[in-house]
Amino acid sequence: MKPQRIITTSAHRPFRAVALNAFFLGLLLAFLLHYAEQAYPIRPRWIFLEVVVGVVFALTPVALAARRWKISDWSVYERLVYVGFVAEGLPIIIWQLVAYWPK
Repeated sequence: MKPQRIITTSAHRPFRAVALNAFFLGLLLAFLLHYAEQAYPIRPRWIFLEVVVGVVFALTPVALAARRWKISDWSVYERLVYVGFVAEGLPIIIWQLVAYWPK
């Protein structure tokens, strides 16, 4: 029995683009938050700014992909939003685990 190949179609391109772009924006946000936390003590009044920037970084690749590939189906757009949030959140979660894991 031959191994099956994974066939990548043009339908997968928006998902890959959103995942990669959101992941790299998440990395950027993790580095910015790490250095901001060291330079300025993070206070609860600044948390809203972190959340707003994180949401913008997660949804910007989705909006760009929807326009580039002319996505009008709401179910595809919804899946792109999920991919954006997961991909953007992974670097933040990894940074938090590494930075605050008990030593």
